Amino acid sequence: MIDIKMPDLGTVTDEVTITKWLVEKGSPTKRGVPLLEVETDKAVSEVESVATGTLVEIVAEAGTSVSAGDIIARVLAPEGDAPEASTVNSTVAATDTVPAAAAPSVTTPAPRKARSGNGQRQGFLA
Repeated sequence: MIDIKMPDLGTVTDEVTITKWLVEKGSPTKRGVPLLEVETDKAVSEVESVATGTLVEIVAEAGTSVSAGDIIARVLAPEGDAPEASTVNSTVAATDTVPAAAAPSVTTPAPRKARSGNGQRQGFLA
């Protein structure tokens, strides 16, 4: 069984309110699929599941205020699919950051030589 924790949304207030569960108790869910909606001091955001399995318990019902780190639900993972840690943090769908694993690969171009006014190479530019 995997405890799903409320992620830190980086809001001004300490608490957010769960407005709606998008997955019902007893239903399957997948990692990266929106699990619930929460209302912050600025907007309504979707919180994604960080585990694949069956949503077996909703700890914090809609209308409940929760803080980052609070357990909000429990997912029963298929055998062999449970993460090493039994408690994981959810992720927010509408986020400005990209996880390192999903970040695009960036290559640095090789330095090029500068050209003088007469077209001759003079040294390296960064």
